[in-house]
Amino acid sequence: MKLLKPIGMNRTGIAASPLQGEELLASAKAGHPSSRGDETTLAAIRVLYSREAPVLGSVPPPIVRRDASRSIIDLIRGEKAGVLLDKLGERLAFERLSVRMFDALMAKFRAGGTWQGGPTIQELSSMRDDELRHFEIVRRALARLGADSTAMTPSGDLAGVLVAGTLDVLSDPRVTPPQGLQAILMAELADHDAWALLVELAGRLGEDGLASEMRAALVEEQRHVSLVRVWIRSYVMGEGTLDLDHMLE
Repeated sequence: MKLLKPIGMNRTGIAASPLQGEELLASAKAGHPSSRGDETTLAAIRVLYSREAPVLGSVPPPIVRRDASRSIIDLIRGEKAGVLLDKLGERLAFERLSVRMFDALMAKFRAGGTWQGGPTIQELSSMRDDELRHFEIVRRALARLGADSTAMTPSGDLAGVLVAGTLDVLSDPRVTPPQGLQAILMAELADHDAWALLVELAGRLGEDGLASEMRAALVEEQRHVSLVRVWIRSYVMGEGTLDLDHMLE
């Protein structure tokens, strides 16, 4: 399979060419800054922009259905309704993108295969299906609360930007399957903590049924994190160990 080569013709470091390296350092020291001052001006501008910029967006008000129960009506009119809808919108955006991330990851393993102790396509596909099911849990919850699941909430917008980098990594054909798992691990850790927070929030709002559904999703996310950790470790400690004989050639 296509694996990372521990030792190769990497010439990005200055030690690869000591003579030219000394010339580069001398040239850098002889140069002059393009402007006076230090980073404090940039920091001040960032503070100014942060104070003047609007927020990412807003949470659209839910529509109270005529057949809605008293508990639902009380919930969506409560102080935390906006927070709950915003965080549900975040999970909706994240889970949708998680499906795409696993699609991209599976393509890498179909192209390059796996290693001893690594994931199978079936295992990755099962995790991908979990993410799709989690998306449906959130979509149904939003519908039950009278919220528009097609609306982009502020936290949903933020989640999309955060995941974009991970999706870019997984879509890069140069990235190997083990590197792809590293990217997935970052996403799964964030996903796990977000579900844990939602479970707690739903419980505090008295939404025991919703909290129970989300707790089931949280258990599956915990399993995802554990599996990905094992797969990465098996690569690093097995196939990923350095070939010392090759290094001495």
